[in-house]
Amino acid sequence: MNQEMIKATLENSVKFIKKKRVLEKKKIERDLIKQVNKKTIAYLKLIRSIQKGKNFGRKKSPEKAESSTLIIAAKCKDGVVMVADRRMMRGTICSDEKKITEFSKVSIAFAGLTGLRDKFLETVDGVLQAARAVNLSEAIIGVEDTMALISDRYKKRLGTATQMIALLAGLKNLSSGEAKLYHILGNGYAEEIDFLCIGHGEPYATSIAQDLYHINLTMEAMAEIAIFIINWVEKLDSSVGGIPDVIFVKNDKGISDMDKAKVGEIYKKADEVTKKLPKFITKAIQNPKIFEAQKLSDDTNHKKKENQP
Repeated sequence: MNQEMIKATLENSVKFIKKKRVLEKKKIERDLIKQVNKKTIAYLKLIRSIQKGKNFGRKKSPEKAESSTLIIAAKCKDGVVMVADRRMMRGTICSDEKKITEFSKVSIAFAGLTGLRDKFLETVDGVLQAARAVNLSEAIIGVEDTMALISDRYKKRLGTATQMIALLAGLKNLSSGEAKLYHILGNGYAEEIDFLCIGHGEPYATSIAQDLYHINLTMEAMAEIAIFIINWVEKLDSSVGGIPDVIFVKNDKGISDMDKAKVGEIYKKADEVTKKLPKFITKAIQNPKIFEAQKLSDDTNHKKKENQP
């Protein structure tokens, strides 16, 4: 573990937490600027000045680096559910790994380059353990700082390839309270959300999930929808795959995993359905009665709206 990285992040997090407590937890919205020691600043300036004069034969950073990931998270009436595929690319090797990690009573799912993910998770683990946050707001500060630190450190080397985001879920008071869901951007800014898909498979997933999601769904119901969507997307996007992991953050209860056997059963059923979708869609297109029925339904709904006072 990079001790200097953890120390730098932790010092900033602790200072901010203390200041927030003194101000009686008054909401402070500002960008947190990292403070590093003078030697590090001098070193970075030296490297930059050298790079301006020489190319060192380095190849230009890729314009965009996508993560082989699909993570779906949603706030429901009884808590927050996070569902993630397991396909991970390490170099040219495809592996099967869990993408949702629990730290100090919060669950974090990360989308970005695998190396950056490893560094982020390793650093944030040390930060959260040492910070001893008493609520979710304080824990998020440590996560924000870690994300910003990793991003700042590698953005010059990787360019836009450093694009990374994360989802965080936990109880308001860590051990009790309402379950909350946050979107952590690569610049170290977090905002509370109700629903989001992230990763390489996000465009496919969002196109369906945004119409199926509703905040009054139960976590289990939303988990089934998310499992179905991941199964469908993996047939369109080879970077997504594997029987998903499902994490529940239940209001006033905390974090738990969905039973693996149940996930596998839902995934198997979803696989059977998604395999039949192309044939079903083809038949629907070839059957004019489908469109006639849909037109009749649309006309009926339109008339009902017109007759409403």
